[in-house]
Amino acid sequence: MRAFNFLIFVFLLFNISPSVSQDFKIQESEPLKEEPVVGWLKIFQLSNGKTALLHITESEGFHVWVYNKERKLVLDKFAKPQFKSKGQLNLRTTEIASAFDQGTELVVFLSLEEKKSPPSLYRVIIDTNDGKLKSEEVVAQLQPHKKSIKNKFLVRHDEKSGNYAIGLYNATEFSKNNQVQIAFYSANHTKLTEAYFIPSGGDYKALRLVEFMVLDNQVTALVASDIGTYKGTVFIGRLKSDQDFFYVKEKDFNGDKKLAEAVLKFNPHENLIVALSLLTYAPDLNRTYGLYSSNLIVFDPESLSTKYVKDLDVPNVEVNYTSFENKDHKYIGVPSDFHVNRDGTYAVIYERRFYRLKGSVVLASLLGDAVVSTFSQELRLQKETLIPKNHFLGGDIPVLAHNDARNRASKLFGSNQYKCISYVNGAESNYLLYNDLFSNTQEIKDSGKLATVSGISATDAFYTNINKATNNYDRTSLFGKKEESRDYQFCMFSTADYDQESHTYATLRLNAHEGKTIQVIWIKI
Repeated sequence: MRAFNFLIFVFLLFNISPSVSQDFKIQESEPLKEEPVVGWLKIFQLSNGKTALLHITESEGFHVWVYNKERKLVLDKFAKPQFKSKGQLNLRTTEIASAFDQGTELVVFLSLEEKKSPPSLYRVIIDTNDGKLKSEEVVAQLQPHKKSIKNKFLVRHDEKSGNYAIGLYNATEFSKNNQVQIAFYSANHTKLTEAYFIPSGGDYKALRLVEFMVLDNQVTALVASDIGTYKGTVFIGRLKSDQDFFYVKEKDFNGDKKLAEAVLKFNPHENLIVALSLLTYAPDLNRTYGLYSSNLIVFDPESLSTKYVKDLDVPNVEVNYTSFENKDHKYIGVPSDFHVNRDGTYAVIYERRFYRLKGSVVLASLLGDAVVSTFSQELRLQKETLIPKNHFLGGDIPVLAHNDARNRASKLFGSNQYKCISYVNGAESNYLLYNDLFSNTQEIKDSGKLATVSGISATDAFYTNINKATNNYDRTSLFGKKEESRDYQFCMFSTADYDQESHTYATLRLNAHEGKTIQVIWIKI
């Protein structure tokens, strides 16, 4: 028995001991019993140094793994919420509106549609000390959907203060003054205030909640109003925790286009809020097919006055290879993500998009070559870095899917979760992480062709150092692989969490060599 226990000890020791890539120190957990392939998945690095992995499925509810600071598994529990029904989730009618950590708690918001009931937002709180549910309750309800009109919830959280807010967008509401409502909560889940978003003047029609952010004791929201079929206007508003009304200003950064999507970030270097906005003339915002123009807007969170506006051009990069649906060596991409770097500069990440349609239904999405455009605090372009890659994903992938995954959770579908890029603002540089065929590096040089990743099993994880890259081939194997072999190792980059203080990037790695295993890894970047 002592010999058997010794073997177990040695096995665990090797599975949590650090390995070293070419540049990064990597720690590994023991393998999970099986790969999560359905439902939703999210990883959290908690403030106490522990790491939690949450898997949500129809059949099992919540599966929680917790790892201590030494990367040893200390909790592996299932928790089954009731949701005032049979405790089951329906993948077709359930959405994860948000998932974040709060101290030792995991807070999950689920939008559920039940028969003969309006869409409901459930807040579920999980204690990571024992894996048990601390509470589950309905915190908001929408009006019933109509055939072609969908209402929605939006939840945003401030990591620093712990405060969060719930946005309700009722497109079916007749009164435009009651279409957008936001409820503001403290870190201990106490409602601080709530208010409808009501512009003080101007001739506007129906309102549409696009995005908002929570910054300490304030909610800042972007709300659009569509004028006719092709045109629109934009409002910015702020709600303070001790007030019951929005202070609203109309903005003109959109020209007369519709504001379709947006990402909001805070720049602590200048105490300003920055918005990446995607604009369109498309009559149906559900069918834009990536046809956007875009800009960056910097504004003061208190006065809401605009400081800078930068219309974004298509990146001017040399594409000296051919790939699927890109034979003319021109780059045409759409912003898909946005970050504020540690030094106060900005990174806009573009991806080339192509859709495979059947009628008006999107069967598959191509997320092609990426470009990282770096801008100064004054929005002057500093650098453009091209990262050759081609990923085919099933279904219609939202244009800001990377931002969605950070705010919500990664929905597991086929191998989509492995075909995502991940931007990391590291301790000494900025990086783009992704999975690709090892052979693509040499193929581009030899034949000028880039192969497309449809299946994921023969790929490896790579990173590009954005600050140092000088050409299309400046990429490095994340796990130090020197040449192509069947020892494939790739990551679930759609499910990742980066801790800025410890410079630790947590994600899942799948090892495809001699039996498939998956484990949590921690990378010092």
